[in-house]
Amino acid sequence: MRTSEILDIAYDIEQSLKYISAIKTMTVQQEQAVRRLDSKLKELFDGVINNVFDKFDVLDRLPANSTQRQQLLTIFGQIEDEYNEIIIEEAIETARIGKNQTIYHLLQAGVSVDEAFEFSDHVHDLIEQHVFEASEQTLDRMKGDVMETLTKAYDEGVGIDEASEMLEDKFDSMQDYELERIARTEIIGHQTEGSYMTMEEFDINYHQWWSAEDDDVRDSHDDIHGEIVRVGDEFSNGLKYPGDRDGPIEEWINCRCGVVPFIVPDDKKVPTGKTRFYEDDLVAA
Repeated sequence: MRTSEILDIAYDIEQSLKYISAIKTMTVQQEQAVRRLDSKLKELFDGVINNVFDKFDVLDRLPANSTQRQQLLTIFGQIEDEYNEIIIEEAIETARIGKNQTIYHLLQAGVSVDEAFEFSDHVHDLIEQHVFEASEQTLDRMKGDVMETLTKAYDEGVGIDEASEMLEDKFDSMQDYELERIARTEIIGHQTEGSYMTMEEFDINYHQWWSAEDDDVRDSHDDIHGEIVRVGDEFSNGLKYPGDRDGPIEEWINCRCGVVPFIVPDDKKVPTGKTRFYEDDLVAA
C-alpha cells in the first residue's frame, strides 16, 4: 500500500473518530436536556390532569356534546403561556449547545470563527416563533385526543366510572410516552436548529447528516447517515436539518440525529452535478 493511501486512510479514521466523539457528547447533553424538559412538562400536566378529573368527578353523566366537552377541557388553553415559557427556555439553551458544538467542529477543522459568537435578537425571535407554532399544534392535538376519548365513552354508553378509567388510561399514555416524545422532539430540533443557524452565520458551505447509529433509527435516516448537502438545501428525506418542521412530520418527530459542518479538504472537490453526496464521492481537485 502506498504512503499516500495510508495517509488517506489515517485521515478518514481521524475524521470519523472526531465525529463519533462529538455525536456521543451531543447525545449525553441531549439526554440531560430531554429529561429536564420532560420533568418540567410532567409537572405542568399533573396540574392539567388534576383539573380535568376535579371537573369530571362532580359530573352525574357524561358530556353529551362537543361544547360540554370543550368546557371540561378549558385548562388546555389556560396553560399555553406557561407551556410556551418552559419550551422557549429549554429551546434557547439547547440552541446554544448546538451553536457551541458547531463552533468546536469548525475550529477543529481549522476554520477561523468567532468563539464568542452569540445569537442575535432575530434568532431568538425566530426560535420563539417556532415554539409558538409548534405548541399550538401540540396542545390542540393532545386536547383532541382527550376529546376523542370522551366522545368514544359517550358513544359506547359507558358509565362515569368506566369513562374515568378510559380517561385515566389516556392521561397515563400522555405522561409515559407523549410528553417524553415532545421533549425529545423539541430538544433535538432546537439543538440542530442552533447548529444550522450557526453554519448560516459563518457562511459554511456544506454540512453532513449523522444518525444515532442504533436499532431505533428510522430507515430513512439510517439511509442518509453521512450524506452531505449545501447548507440550506434539503437532505434526501426532505429536511434541511434534523428536526426541521418545514419537512414531513414523519421525518422530524422524535428524531435523534444531528448535523456537523463538512469542510471539503483542499485536495478534494465536490463531484460535478451532485447536490447530495458522500465523502467517498469527492474527487481530486
